[in-house]
Amino acid sequence: MKIDVNGRSYYQDSTGKLVPEDLMKPQDIVRDDLVTDLVTRYLACLEQVKLVKLEMENAIDEYRDTVMLQHGVEPRTRKEGSPAMTLTSFDGRYKIVIAANTLIEFDENIAAAKRLLDEYLDDELQSSNASSGLKALVESAFRMKQGQMDVRAILSLTRLDIKDEKFQKAVAIIRESMVARQATPSMRVYVRERNGEYRYQELNFSTLETISPTTIGRDDG
Repeated sequence: MKIDVNGRSYYQDSTGKLVPEDLMKPQDIVRDDLVTDLVTRYLACLEQVKLVKLEMENAIDEYRDTVMLQHGVEPRTRKEGSPAMTLTSFDGRYKIVIAANTLIEFDENIAAAKRLLDEYLDDELQSSNASSGLKALVESAFRMKQGQMDVRAILSLTRLDIKDEKFQKAVAIIRESMVARQATPSMRVYVRERNGEYRYQELNFSTLETISPTTIGRDDG
């Protein structure tokens, strides 16, 4: 970034040192100006998106409260979070989906369930009654991925029809060790295309389509 000191222009390098502009390579100057300009615009856009998100959340909360009052129901507090809902424009073109996300985790008791399952499988394999596929399923379910267990896979074990006492005790511990945590609700905006299908409008630079300058400001209806 360019800095003026006592009438002379400098550029600050990555170590914080000021380098006189007249001693720099022209390409370094052009690249710095380009990156600084683009990132500044990007960050300004990001702040605007955050503001729009806040305005949308507040507007939806107010609308939800109004609807509840119409039915004589006291509105929920912000701490209770927003329930899952879908809001659709009258013509069906636009749709906002609010997902009330709930994270499922397991407390320290899950280790006991895993031990019981291992003991059950060892006993069954020794008697040739257990399927190697079941052992692989259990090992896969409890395998840590990015520091997390596969919650869905572990819960799938509780639906297996296995009458063994040790297995059923492990299932009971799994259910008792479940901890539900309320996550930040997600908000997704969809636009209905000409084929009638809704397309998710994602605000993500890596997935946004590049548009032609001639399409900017044009409404395709």
